[in-house]
Amino acid sequence: MPYEPVSTANRSELTSIIRDIRNRWRLKLAVRGAAFVIGGFLLTLLLSAYALETLKFSPGSIIAFRVAMVMILSALAAYFFVLPQWRRVTDEQVALSL
Repeated sequence: MPYEPVSTANRSELTSIIRDIRNRWRLKLAVRGAAFVIGGFLLTLLLSAYALETLKFSPGSIIAFRVAMVMILSALAAYFFVLPQWRRVTDEQVALSL
C-alpha cells in the first residue's frame, strides 16, 4: 500500500480525539484520587474521635490529633491525587481507551 499523506483536517481531528481521551483519563484519576482522599480522611476522623474519647480530650491529645489529621490529609492527597496526575498517559493506554 503506497504512503498517503494525511490531510491537516484529519490530523487535527485525531489530535483533538487523543487530547480528549487524555483529559478523560486525567479526570478519572482525579475522581478516583478524590474518593480515596475523602474516604481516608473520614476514616481518620472517626479513629481520631474514638481515640480522643478514650484519652478524655486532654489538651495535648487534641493538638496531636489536629496535627496528625493535617499530615494524614496531606499525605493522602499527595499519594492519591497529585502523583497520579503527574504520570503521563502513554500512547498504548490511549490506544486501549479507543
